[in-house]
Amino acid sequence: MSYWAIADYLSRGIPYTLQSNDVYVTNGYTQAIEITLSILARPGANTLLPRPGFPIYGLCSAFRHLEARYFDFLPEKQWEVDLRVV
Repeated sequence: MSYWAIADYLSRGIPYTLQSNDVYVTNGYTQAIEITLSILARPGANTLLPRPGFPIYGLCSAFRHLEARYFDFLPEKQWEVDLRVV
């Protein structure tokens, strides 16, 4: 797999060019979430997660000792985020 090819493909339609070191290839969604949290989060921080949402977010947050905070959607408003609780 060529990281350059992926970067080139993903650079289409955006005002800048991605480099090969901007590309992370994972074995799946769960590994992608775990890598992202390990890079961006620090213990004691929190993550803002959608409800309903993908359950693995909460599990990965707990594994990293992050507090999961949830926000809701408003189905009657075409699933907009309920900004009153964010």
